[in-house]
Amino acid sequence: MNRLLFLFLAISIWGSITFAPSYASFISIQRISDPVQDTLPENGAWDTTLVFPSVKALLQADARKQKQLRDWYGKHKEEKDAQFLYDSLQYSSTDNFAVLMYKHLLRGEKNAASIGAFAFAARISPYPGKARMEHLLSLYPPALRKNPNGQKIAGILRGISANEGKNIRRLLEATVIRSESGSTQKLAALIRDSRVKVLVFGGSWCKPCRFNDIEIHHAAENWVSSGIQIYHFSLDRDPDKWKANKSLQSLGAVSWLVEGNFNSPLAKQLNFTGVPQYIVVDKNGDVLIDVYNARQLIERIEQIRKARDI
Repeated sequence: MNRLLFLFLAISIWGSITFAPSYASFISIQRISDPVQDTLPENGAWDTTLVFPSVKALLQADARKQKQLRDWYGKHKEEKDAQFLYDSLQYSSTDNFAVLMYKHLLRGEKNAASIGAFAFAARISPYPGKARMEHLLSLYPPALRKNPNGQKIAGILRGISANEGKNIRRLLEATVIRSESGSTQKLAALIRDSRVKVLVFGGSWCKPCRFNDIEIHHAAENWVSSGIQIYHFSLDRDPDKWKANKSLQSLGAVSWLVEGNFNSPLAKQLNFTGVPQYIVVDKNGDVLIDVYNARQLIERIEQIRKARDI
């Protein structure tokens, strides 16, 4: 009897191990099978191993991909989860496109078209790293480095993490923010207690911002016990567009409008070249983190939590 029981248990364990992959695959298929997601473009996300004959060809391919995504969204925007799926796919597409662009720039094209694309890759993707991008820029002819696009790239590279270590309390005291009710206050009022603050700057037009917000809020579930707080700020020029932005509301998050947007003292003195922009400050107004990318933000916050035991 004991031998039979042992044999039965052995067969059961063997069966669970042998057939688990198929079962898991079946479950995942069932979970993602819904009318909206099943209509997503099959090639919506980039394969970062692709090689194009030129930067121009890559840009043309990206234009076609973006049109495909827009056409899909136009047909399904009223359906459940369509906005989230569109933002997610476009975020992935944009990030992978920036990686592809950097790889193609390394292949040797150093012309006006490529330096214009370089500005995009430098702002969007953390993949190459600041030092590698600075080296790549140094390989361009002086005339291209000095033209508007070259200067823009140089400014972006100078700005990466450039604010870390600065004390910006006075700057926060000079920055006026507006609530949806219309009341105003100084941004510095938000950092008066002892907690570390994550200042998230975005805009209603910024699709990567929307997806990043979801990623940050998911990670922030682990930060609550450490007393880390997140605040969202819009750099919209049009208050109505800011108020109409439902993505943060769906997360239960509150946002403020920065008076003066990119012309505000904060955006100018911290050299904001675009959004998203993430600034982490402590109770004294010292900048602990200054990054463009949500994944970098999350990694750096985890490092600080371990180092400071917060």
